[in-house]
Amino acid sequence: MKLIRNGILVYPKESLKADLLIDGEKICRIAPSIDAPEGCELIDAAGKLVFPGFIDAHTHFDLHVAGTVTVDDFASGTMAEAAGGTTSIIDFATAYPGESLNEGLDNWFRKAEAGCSCDYGFHQTITDWNGEICAEVRDMIERGVTTFKIYMTYDTRVDDCTILKVLKRLKELGATTGCHCENSGMIDALREEYAADDRIRKVSSHYLTRRGGGGDRPLLPSCRGGGRAGDRRPPDLRGRPGGDPGGQEERAEGLCGDLSAVPCHGRQLL
Repeated sequence: MKLIRNGILVYPKESLKADLLIDGEKICRIAPSIDAPEGCELIDAAGKLVFPGFIDAHTHFDLHVAGTVTVDDFASGTMAEAAGGTTSIIDFATAYPGESLNEGLDNWFRKAEAGCSCDYGFHQTITDWNGEICAEVRDMIERGVTTFKIYMTYDTRVDDCTILKVLKRLKELGATTGCHCENSGMIDALREEYAADDRIRKVSSHYLTRRGGGGDRPLLPSCRGGGRAGDRRPPDLRGRPGGDPGGQEERAEGLCGDLSAVPCHGRQLL
């Protein structure tokens, strides 16, 4: 057991001075003053803030994408996380095109088990779609994965037809979808333009190839405005009794399911 004494415990809405007793990996008691049990390790936190372990819900460790590999693997990445007070991460397990979802998740478990310094869980990235993968979504949920990600750019992107099928399936199973929403074609064009000019061909120009209104792309606009794909009516007419006689708004909302729980670093997320 460990007893943290004299620290300022930080809560979501307040902070207070108290002692905190830990048994194994669980907080078993918080009180203004706690007598140390026999054999307990004492930690004096006087003058210090005591935070709960942070959760980083969006990491990409050892991910092969766009012709490169992310700089950190699970060993180096989670060491840095732990040093900063993060005790749990949720990484994006990726089934690359041609792999099954189970293969992708198995690969990520192996990566994490080789050298993770904190607790971990996984979102599951979907990069391909067929009958086998559609059925495997339920396997992922049974294995503890309830959040999924799709890309609209990079070599892991899926087309609009696949996005629609994925949304329907995840809605059916009550899962959550996160989407990296960017316009792949426009980004490619801007990258070529910048790469051809020695004056601006530098890492600091990266963000300029994702200019607002060009790089960002909404995820199935019909799911927000209440119309079907291709509906060109002004948004204020959609969903009105006179403007939406077929109940398109309700159908679109029912199609999408939960699209809100996976933050995607500033990308559009519905």
